[in-house]
Amino acid sequence: MIGNSATKSNRHEEVLNWLSKYSDKEITIYMPLSYGDSEYRNRIIRISKEKYGISAVPIVQYMNTLSYVKFLSTMDIGIINCNRQQGMGNILFLLALGKKVYIRRETTMWESYCSKGYTIFDAAKIPELTYEQFIHFTSKDKEKNENICDQTFTYEQYIREWNDFLEAINR
Repeated sequence: MIGNSATKSNRHEEVLNWLSKYSDKEITIYMPLSYGDSEYRNRIIRISKEKYGISAVPIVQYMNTLSYVKFLSTMDIGIINCNRQQGMGNILFLLALGKKVYIRRETTMWESYCSKGYTIFDAAKIPELTYEQFIHFTSKDKEKNENICDQTFTYEQYIREWNDFLEAINR
């Protein structure tokens, strides 16, 4: 999966170019484009169809949360190539689902996820990777990411955060 919306900061075209070296492999490229800049969305759809034909699947219909999480669960790899903090919900769901996630090292997200112990990968390194390196993700790292999410996002944690929020707005 590439990106999280139809915005230029997702840099879809760059990723589509990177992935072209794997064109001899059976890959399907999903691109959530249901919101954002419609002109940009149409351009990315056109470019992806020219490069990958039916292997490029633009997601242009908005999905409710449950449907979207089910969709994310079918992905193997998520590439959030944003040059700024963006797609955090997508990234967290992908990590919680045990998926391999690529983001940009120079974003604030990189340090945030690394400091929590997640195993993530630098999107800018994709051009240097063989297909085997690109898809390789150990079961140990998958389980580690899932466990961090399980420990971080507990019911009790949500209650504490909402209580803190409600107390702050009552002051």
